[in-house]
Amino acid sequence: MAYVQPNSVIQLFRGINLDNRYMHTIYFANESAQNSWFTGKVYKTYQGQSYTRYTRNQIKIKDDATSLLDCTYMRFMNDRTVDKWFYAFITAIEYINENTALVSYEIDVMQTWFIQNGTLLPCYIERQHVNDDTFGTNLEAEPIGSDVYDFTEITVNGIAGDFGRYDIVLCTTAEPQENEMIRDGIVCGATYDYFPLPEPPTGGFGQLKNRILQALGSWDKQQQKADIVDLFMFPLKFCSQNNETYHVIHDGKFDNYTPKNNKLHSYPYSSLYITTNDGDTGMYKWEYFEGDIIHSSTGAQFNLNATLTGGGYIEMHPRAYNGILENFDAKIVMQNFPKCSWGYDAYQAWIANGGQYKANYEMNMVQRKGALAIAQGGLSGVSSIVGNAGSTISSQQAKHPNPMTPINNTIGSAFTGVNTVLNEEQTYLSFTEARDKIAFEFKDARYEPNILLGAQVPNIAVGKEYLCYKFYKMHIRDDEAKRIDDFFSVYGYAINKVETPNLTGRQYWNFIKTHNAEISGNMPSSSKSAIGKIFDGGIFFWRNGDQVGNFRQSVTDGSVNNPIV
Repeated sequence: MAYVQPNSVIQLFRGINLDNRYMHTIYFANESAQNSWFTGKVYKTYQGQSYTRYTRNQIKIKDDATSLLDCTYMRFMNDRTVDKWFYAFITAIEYINENTALVSYEIDVMQTWFIQNGTLLPCYIERQHVNDDTFGTNLEAEPIGSDVYDFTEITVNGIAGDFGRYDIVLCTTAEPQENEMIRDGIVCGATYDYFPLPEPPTGGFGQLKNRILQALGSWDKQQQKADIVDLFMFPLKFCSQNNETYHVIHDGKFDNYTPKNNKLHSYPYSSLYITTNDGDTGMYKWEYFEGDIIHSSTGAQFNLNATLTGGGYIEMHPRAYNGILENFDAKIVMQNFPKCSWGYDAYQAWIANGGQYKANYEMNMVQRKGALAIAQGGLSGVSSIVGNAGSTISSQQAKHPNPMTPINNTIGSAFTGVNTVLNEEQTYLSFTEARDKIAFEFKDARYEPNILLGAQVPNIAVGKEYLCYKFYKMHIRDDEAKRIDDFFSVYGYAINKVETPNLTGRQYWNFIKTHNAEISGNMPSSSKSAIGKIFDGGIFFWRNGDQVGNFRQSVTDGSVNNPIV
């Protein structure tokens, strides 16, 4: 058997922060870059060593074991003509004698096979770092969140706290002008007039009353040219202007924290909250608006429409939201504006509503009641005539062919007149009742208090001057935001789809976790299987081997920083 000259090279390393848990590995663009970096980290080199069988996992080295105890990594090459380095984790160093140490090792399949020869094929990726963190691009649900939210108000179009001044809107039965027959696309048969509500303590309510009288003609119901149908309050700015546009600008911050990962600006970590301060609210996802809202100078757009018709109505809806140009289904509505009441003189109203005519009719009935009494007095005479006529029938029969005819005609005429009067009598049971009824109605109408019309419906939000659209950044609390932001910086985003894995692109490290990863390349099948399981468990690829595991590098605020390069 021919003698083989020992020709293997073994190199030991200290300070290489890699172990057989495979949480971390070092990324190299190629084998040359890999060899160059490790060459610069060699602690000890042993030339002319016996052939090292990488499957045996043990090797004897002529050295003192005590001097090697802090070595954690190694590589060896058996044949210089092949120029193949095997990388391995040192799992133990045992003392044999003062000149010999037994080194136990485990081949690092990532550095030995994957970095040099392997390729990760398209597969199902659970999570990884992305190279495109444009806002709205990465929306897959995450396993980490918070239910603690803060609200930061956004000033929009100069809205300070309410809609400002209000008008009194008067809706009357006056015939509208031709150009007012259709209001906001709705046919309207009423006339709307609006007058500024005076601000106390300056007064001006007399002027307001005069303006209303001009529309009515008079407070006197008999002289009014129109009736009041409705009286309510409505924001002055929307009485003459029925639309407005709001641009909601997001400054990219929470309260005192600026996220590094744009996913924190999307739901459920951040959203836009709008309220009317009167019970109607809406929550809008920033990512549903068209474009990169977080870095936009125009922000999220909302359109407002208002109308006086039907007691006042205001709606505001998002524009270019969730794929719909004018998203009316996502609108927020205001419609419970304060209803006002108004009063009339009861007696004048009674007259205007036909009270006097009715009184005259009742008086006429009283007079006819007197005529009825006279008719009743004459009824006994008629009855007497009827009785006497019956006793003389026999004597008259000899003189007339039909002696009863003239007598019957006389009786019939009498009863016709009596029946007419008796029919009228059914209205009242007595003359006294008729007289008392008329007197009571006159007295009741003349002394009745003023009539209050209209439904008095208040709205405390208007009265206390806080009804308006208020815009808030609804976001998780700063400390929660930092916690989740660090998680994204360390572990990337949830992907949950099949695509080509991404191992580069971040400045310091890339994390990837797959499901049933597929590996190609010239390597033992057992190594392929092992590498696939490593990717399925999740692994970090570090760009700088000296910084492996240092998630807080290149920062001064103690946060995790891993920007896209």
